[in-house]
Amino acid sequence: MASRPFAAIDSVVTWLDEKFHLNGKTVCDLGCGPGLYTERYAQLGALVCGLDFSTNSIEYAKLSAVEKDLSVSYAVANYLTDPLPQDQDLVTMIYCDLCPLSPAQRQILLGKVRASLNHDGLFALQ
Repeated sequence: MASRPFAAIDSVVTWLDEKFHLNGKTVCDLGCGPGLYTERYAQLGALVCGLDFSTNSIEYAKLSAVEKDLSVSYAVANYLTDPLPQDQDLVTMIYCDLCPLSPAQRQILLGKVRASLNHDGLFALQ
C-alpha cells in the first residue's frame, strides 16, 4: 500500500534499463522494501541484492522471489550503519529515501555508496 502503482514502478525500471543496461550488471537496491524493484531488475538479467531495515519486508521479498524463481539476494540491513555489498555496477535508492536524511547522514550514505561501487559504477536516486 505504501508503494507506487505498478505502472510507475515499471516505468522507472524501464528507464533504468535503457540508461544502464541492467542485464549482467550487479545492482544493489537500498531500502528495497518488499522487492518490487529488485524483482524487476532480476527479470532483466541483473545480479541483484536488496537491503532494507524491515525484517517483514525482507521476508516477504525472499518468499516472493522464490515463488517467481528469481535469484535475488536480500538482507536486513541499515544502509547507514551496516556494510554495503562491494563491486556494484549500480546502486539504486528509489522512493525518496535520501530526502529525510540529515546532511551528516547523507555524507555517510554517499561515502558508503561510493566505496561499494566499481570504478565506473553509478548511483541512481529517485
